[in-house]
Amino acid sequence: MASLAMALFMVATACSTPTEPAQRVDIATSNKQILLTNHTGSPIFTAVFGRILLTVVDWTPCVDQSRCELLDAGGTRAVPYPGVFDGVPETEAVVFWWHATRDIDGTLRPDSIRATVVRL
Repeated sequence: MASLAMALFMVATACSTPTEPAQRVDIATSNKQILLTNHTGSPIFTAVFGRILLTVVDWTPCVDQSRCELLDAGGTRAVPYPGVFDGVPETEAVVFWWHATRDIDGTLRPDSIRATVVRL
């Protein structure tokens, strides 16, 4: 029985795909802007919200290049700081990013949504 378990383990690990290389988006602040730099090797979509505003926003990640701007691999984008929401200045922002992937039927959808809180 132990040899069967070992054989199944060896088959399973031999068929597994290698892990994806580290994917990173650098996030920095400068001159009242949030700087996003894409080090993932492929284009990404992003969304940035003030943390207070995010408590009431109902948003959906976009994968339509005609409506949502892509950040190319190796590219950097500056996003203005969120302003004031409901009379309260935003002191933090939440940066979301994701890749567009194709389903088996060819439909584009977001992959994992990553989020980072940024102090402003």
